[in-house]
Amino acid sequence: LPELTRTYLPINITNAPEYYRVSSEFRTWLQGEGREASTSNKLTKITALRCVLGRGKVEAAIELAQDILAGGEQVVLYAVHKEVVTSIVYALQEHGVVTVVGEDSQEQRADNVSKFQSGIAKVAVISQAGGEGINLYSASHIIFVEREWNSAKEEQAEARLHRIGQKQNVTAYYLVARGTYDERLNQMVEHKRKISGEVFKHD
Repeated sequence: LPELTRTYLPINITNAPEYYRVSSEFRTWLQGEGREASTSNKLTKITALRCVLGRGKVEAAIELAQDILAGGEQVVLYAVHKEVVTSIVYALQEHGVVTVVGEDSQEQRADNVSKFQSGIAKVAVISQAGGEGINLYSASHIIFVEREWNSAKEEQAEARLHRIGQKQNVTAYYLVARGTYDERLNQMVEHKRKISGEVFKHD
């Protein structure tokens, strides 16, 4: 296969006041009544914080995608939350955008992949639902707007481009928001990736 390069891009979020307010409220809650809260309640709070952070990264993702599109190339963007996906689709609609996300039916998904692979659509926005079983190798650039806790999920998304049929080197861009939990998450995920790589190397 051609080479796969991971590039980590520090960015500033556009909604910093909102993010820090929600983050502060979450820490206060966690130190108080959140101590006795169920795991599901804690995850709900974290999900809300992640969504705010994702929204704050959209502008940087759009700018990077437009730079790639200006070079005449297609691009794939990976996002987790529906609100973030919707914002990206709206901002890049003039380029022809398709989605491969959980809300899409199997028929829609197949049709959208076909449009992207044929070049009718220049942008594909995918989520975890697009992490397996689809081919997007007409593109050689993927932007991870939002991160996953599990490095394997991100690697599955990379593999939609970096697979048999790909003729170009693939670049995976990971947007890391400065001064947010994103930096810690990035360190954690990359540590998991390193450990996983060592295990497979010695297996």
